[in-house]
Amino acid sequence: MTSLSKGYKPNLEQFQSLPLADQFHWLSKRYPDYADLCYGEGYLGMSYPVNDALVQEYEVQPEEYGVVDILRNRVPALSEDRARDILAGSKLSQEELDILVEAIAENDTDGWWGHHGFEIELADKSAFTHFIGRSLGQGGVDFEYCGTFYDAQSLKDWIERQSLGQLDWMS
Repeated sequence: MTSLSKGYKPNLEQFQSLPLADQFHWLSKRYPDYADLCYGEGYLGMSYPVNDALVQEYEVQPEEYGVVDILRNRVPALSEDRARDILAGSKLSQEELDILVEAIAENDTDGWWGHHGFEIELADKSAFTHFIGRSLGQGGVDFEYCGTFYDAQSLKDWIERQSLGQLDWMS
């Protein structure tokens, strides 16, 4: 672990080959204010992590969770036959699942993940960190280190591909 001291600067390949815990150890030594760097310009966007178990619960118990009502509020053309099929346990289509996830996410303000990062200097080039920020309510945000990207744009592209991923309009 001594090679990961504050003064050591690995190249990108060496850095990315380290376990995430060692990468974070190096980052926290070199950038002790990493959490501060994740705020402001370090905030890039958010996404909603799809909890497959919860979605499956809605699908298995559609009456208890009001799945038909959720869909009808968003898709007024939902037929009575389709509503009966859903209540009888029919699998939801991808479009219906997307609508359901969006409805769940709208009512789960603390479940969203913030995506944060900042540029770091390595021996051969710079890279861009990725932290997921989870709300602690009035306690602020808990930042979990997830890895690096080649640059901020690569991370932004990745965020947009996530479930309900959206970039901060200012980033």
